[in-house]
Amino acid sequence: MKKVWSGLVVLIAICWVITGCQQSSASSGTVEQKLVIEKYIADNQYGHAVKMKDQNQVQKVQQWLKDVSWREEKAEMIRKPNYILHFEPVETKKDIKVQSYRMWVNLGNETVELATDTHYAQLKGKQARSFIELVEPK
Repeated sequence: MKKVWSGLVVLIAICWVITGCQQSSASSGTVEQKLVIEKYIADNQYGHAVKMKDQNQVQKVQQWLKDVSWREEKAEMIRKPNYILHFEPVETKKDIKVQSYRMWVNLGNETVELATDTHYAQLKGKQARSFIELVEPK
């Protein structure tokens, strides 16, 4: 009977360690993503999709978007956005919600307006030009 209990305790300990390792790697590891940038062509069509895969660049764009002063409001513009940006997992097996950002460039690259479904932000001057340089397809 003592061997059964010892075996059961060892089995439970192994399961606990395996489960803990899986959870910590899933929560601490970031999912590798690519940034897809679609440019407005004409007639409600987007094309020239650029897929930025360099993780350093992708993280820079994510940080920019995180640091922007977002307002909780729905943006309605009179024209289509110049660009649509969204992050996708590199491995499509991952089930991750994709956040889209619409981007309007105005006044000779002096103003950038960004919108999600529920938030709006505006970048001006140097901040706008720097963000354009970071994301604009070349």
